[in-house]
Amino acid sequence: MIKTKLASFALLVSLLFSSTAALAADPYMTRGETAEILANAADDYNSGVTTSDIIKGYEDGSLREDEGVTRAEFLVMLDRAFGGLPTPVGHNARVAIPAEEFTDVPEWAKTELSDVFDAGIIAGTGDGRFLPDEPVTNSQAELFIQRCLLYTSDAADEARSV
Repeated sequence: MIKTKLASFALLVSLLFSSTAALAADPYMTRGETAEILANAADDYNSGVTTSDIIKGYEDGSLREDEGVTRAEFLVMLDRAFGGLPTPVGHNARVAIPAEEFTDVPEWAKTELSDVFDAGIIAGTGDGRFLPDEPVTNSQAELFIQRCLLYTSDAADEARSV
């Protein structure tokens, strides 16, 4: 059943990204698009999650939904959408890079990004950085969501087998 859910989510994510990419020649996502896509992708794992749960905005209260989303912002929103990420097991645990190994983690995102790094969702650039202020591309976003869905399904399967 989990594998069926995973396949349907992967199809949903693929359709969402292909329609977004078709509408915009820009290979980058906006903050608003990100919140919508993540809310749809995470619904079975965090039932009832809404875009307002995912996108919190800036100190001045603005959401800036039409602005591009950075890698750090995307990954923080991913963690919020899924209601936290599972502790990795097996291969996921072996490939996860602890947050402490990254030299460019912004202070405002350290707690939520720590969960993302520990889950093995992102590997960074290989030189101790993950480039938090770079815009996330549609293909990177799709990869991060697919990894999250896979890891979440793997964790659910592991919990059932115990």
